[in-house]
Amino acid sequence: MNSITQIKPSKDVQIKKCKELGISTYTNKTLEQLDNDINKKFENMTLDNDINKKIENMTLDNDINKNISENMTLDNDINKNIAENMTLENDISAEKEKKENDINKNIEENMRLENDISKMTTEIKFNNQYVLSRMEENKLIKNSLIIQELKQIVPLLSDVELLQLYNKSISIHQSKIQGNGNFLENDILVGMLDLNNIPYKKQVTINKSGIIVGFNEKKGKCYHIIDFVIGENIEVGKSITEYKVISCKTTCRERWTQDDWSYTFIPKLYILLTISDDYPPSARFREDIQRKIITCIPKRKDDRIYKLNFENLIEEL
Repeated sequence: MNSITQIKPSKDVQIKKCKELGISTYTNKTLEQLDNDINKKFENMTLDNDINKKIENMTLDNDINKNISENMTLDNDINKNIAENMTLENDISAEKEKKENDINKNIEENMRLENDISKMTTEIKFNNQYVLSRMEENKLIKNSLIIQELKQIVPLLSDVELLQLYNKSISIHQSKIQGNGNFLENDILVGMLDLNNIPYKKQVTINKSGIIVGFNEKKGKCYHIIDFVIGENIEVGKSITEYKVISCKTTCRERWTQDDWSYTFIPKLYILLTISDDYPPSARFREDIQRKIITCIPKRKDDRIYKLNFENLIEEL
């Protein structure tokens, strides 16, 4: 078998390699020493590469850990946002529940107030202050109910804005005055007449001869419908001149002239009952012992002959 003999590089070759590798201590050294220096240099280079590789791995690990940390921070932020949203939803739910409770509480309070007012009916004094206070109570109750209803539709508006919205709507439909008139007639006046056992009929219809032809009759024989006729035995076929009459007007303006029939068929007593100060002058109204105006808000320059208030109504009847 032929053996291959390894040829060692010469000393000059090794010195050249030492220079290439940056080994400066190569003079006066044997070939064996140069070989050792070269081998040691290669070992150190291998070790440096390993160290650099480990440093790169450490840097990569740091980057990975940094990404993990950032992801954890992002997860924490997401969880925090979720928690905040849940808290906000709970707050909204609690606020909604509170508003519903407030609405129910207001309804109960209004019912209690109406019951208290009903119980106090027999204890009240029928005068200007009573009428004005009752009208104000009715207004507050209606406003409270209006606000409760509108809160269901536009909960973000204030109570003042809701009432403004409602009043604008009422103004468009021209129903506010009629509502107050109904309350004046059917709640206040009826209550006081019943309380004092005064006989009466509402919405009495007369024909062109001043004869009673029905009650709340608006067709055929209808000439005029009178708000209240006071007296005993109010029957169809009788003349309106046999009775006393009350005409209710929350505001008068020119509407009081609708009762011009009273100049032709003169009742025992004609009373224009109003809660405003826009009633007609005494002369124009032809005020006398059988024609009188009762109001709870007199004019500053009141020229009425009989300066009657609401507290005078029962004694006039």
